[in-house]
Amino acid sequence: MKRRALISALLGLAVAAQAQIPTGPIGIYLNTSFSMDVADRSGSWQSEANLSNARLELLGGIGSQLGYRTRIQLNKPFPEALDLCILFWQPSEKLMFQAGKIAEAWGGFEYDENPIDVYEFSEFSGNLDCFSPGAAASWFPAKGHELNLSVTSTHTFGTPGRFAPSPVPLSVALGWYGTLWDGLVDTRWGGGAAVYAKGEAAWRLLLGTRLNLRSFKVYLDLMGSLEKSDYLGVMYRESGVVNTDVHYLSAVVRADWNLLPTLTLVLKGRAEIAGTSADFAMRQAFGSITSLEYAPFDGQDLRFFLAHNGRYGAICDHLVQAGIIYRIKFH
Repeated sequence: MKRRALISALLGLAVAAQAQIPTGPIGIYLNTSFSMDVADRSGSWQSEANLSNARLELLGGIGSQLGYRTRIQLNKPFPEALDLCILFWQPSEKLMFQAGKIAEAWGGFEYDENPIDVYEFSEFSGNLDCFSPGAAASWFPAKGHELNLSVTSTHTFGTPGRFAPSPVPLSVALGWYGTLWDGLVDTRWGGGAAVYAKGEAAWRLLLGTRLNLRSFKVYLDLMGSLEKSDYLGVMYRESGVVNTDVHYLSAVVRADWNLLPTLTLVLKGRAEIAGTSADFAMRQAFGSITSLEYAPFDGQDLRFFLAHNGRYGAICDHLVQAGIIYRIKFH
């Protein structure tokens, strides 16, 4: 029973902690978020209907040692639509292996959340490599502690001919998922290096820490990257110029406050700096999200929300959304 329970828990490690992982042979979920949007883009107001997430997910166990997880985006073309395709193997209660298209073990709570819950990712974690072919190992040295090592494939960065292919185009990340003081504090700490082309590498560190109270949770993600060239690509896509000796620094804070059993206030803010050795704060970006979520149905992860998303600095605009978040369980 312990082994089956651990397999079920680990099926939710890749990217986000899932609500009630199934213990049967197969679980089928549809992760959706839909909204009516009104946006102020550079002084011009526009409105649209937006299906921002539609992900079909299958997961479960095969016998006592094997598990699987597949997640596909229904509103994107294949093969980009394939988020995850993982086979898990647990030879003992303290060790788990996974292979396929996996989530890299970078750390951070925003990076680790289910995409339907995020509203908008920060520029740092939103542009960080997430789903890649590779393998990973998880070790459980003690209750409430996990050490995760992932080795995945990278891609040649930049314009054609700008960089020579690397003989070892790999990303290596090590993460610690911890629970301290009877669940009062959780950690998602991780870091590592990625080689994108010959002689071209990036070093990254993501430190996520969350405080859990009865009706209030808040996390702080501190994230940084040192890159020989602009592999994260935020400045590159904006200017078309490949800068060298690039750094990214980002801080994200999010609080979820349960005002009532059915009503949650979500507050989120971010501050991000990108630059070079010659200009430390070449690019500055800030953002805030305020949302009210109403969940009227017991036993259903169905939420109605009204949210405001503001971006300031390098990009200035406002977005008001009214919509639905629904994680539908079919099995």
